[in-house]
Amino acid sequence: MKPANSILLITLCLLAFIVPSCGTDAPKPVVRQTTAMNTYVNISVYDDLPHDRIDRAIDSAVVEIQRIENMATDYSDTSEVGRINLAAGVDSVTVSPELIGLIQRGIAFGNLSDGKLDITIGRLVKLWNFIGE
Repeated sequence: MKPANSILLITLCLLAFIVPSCGTDAPKPVVRQTTAMNTYVNISVYDDLPHDRIDRAIDSAVVEIQRIENMATDYSDTSEVGRINLAAGVDSVTVSPELIGLIQRGIAFGNLSDGKLDITIGRLVKLWNFIGE
């Protein structure tokens, strides 16, 4: 038997055992939709915790997303990134260590993805006017 056929046979045998164990008693997701960072955000929680605990967890996630947006958006002149953009080429701007870390992680993920994630694409997005009419 060829190695590819062996792998296929093993995979099919494993699926025969795994699929029946996937019962329908899995908890239904609690889903919340919102907007942030000029995009749609869907948060889904699959757990059998009481609904009020799940709601509080989702509320916390939304608050954190909004906090980061308020710090890092370039659509507001009062955010840290907005202040950087306003002072570009004119003056220096003091920013939080958290924003510096966020930018460093964004650059690192850009490097890991061979440029597929590019945190410097903002000017191009504005040129294309994605949030315009």
